[in-house]
Amino acid sequence: MNNGYRTLSHVEKVYVDSELLSDMATKMGEVGADQKVTQAMEKSMSCLCSIQKAVSLGKMDDLIRLSHELTVIAGNVGMTSYANVAADVHQCAVDGNSVALSATLARLHRIGDRSIMAVWGLEDMSV
Repeated sequence: MNNGYRTLSHVEKVYVDSELLSDMATKMGEVGADQKVTQAMEKSMSCLCSIQKAVSLGKMDDLIRLSHELTVIAGNVGMTSYANVAADVHQCAVDGNSVALSATLARLHRIGDRSIMAVWGLEDMSV
């Protein structure tokens, strides 16, 4: 029974720059591009975990550095939505806006998971 309340869910489309990924494959070869994308996804997942740790420990300087790093990592492999949200997290941290930071961090996790799944889906189609 839901007591008359609705559960809200956040469903957002993610944007992956497939042209950038295609250009990478052309320039680096499919194996090279695949390695770069895989490495970037691993780094982004590690960075996301480190961001969460920095938040829980209140280390804002680390959060600022890591969110910028994640922006670059995601942007370099065409995870545009992920990079944009990481940039938003970075700006909220720089501004010291804790309310907006909480919201953008939640969004970062959602968009990050979906972006990684989207890129893996694109890789599966190219094999």
